[in-house]
Amino acid sequence: MHGGAAGSGAPHGNQNALQTGLHTRAMIAQRQAVSTLLKRARQVLDDLE
Repeated sequence: MHGGAAGSGAPHGNQNALQTGLHTRAMIAQRQAVSTLLKRARQVLDDLE
């Protein structure tokens, strides 16, 4: 059987378990900042119409 059992998978905080930087705190914060910037830009453009 593959996965799902208690204790399976990488230990919590194991840096070897990271596949990409997609879910790091820094990347999450960056995506939120970009999202906020895009929302504000859309509001400004809508106000110009």
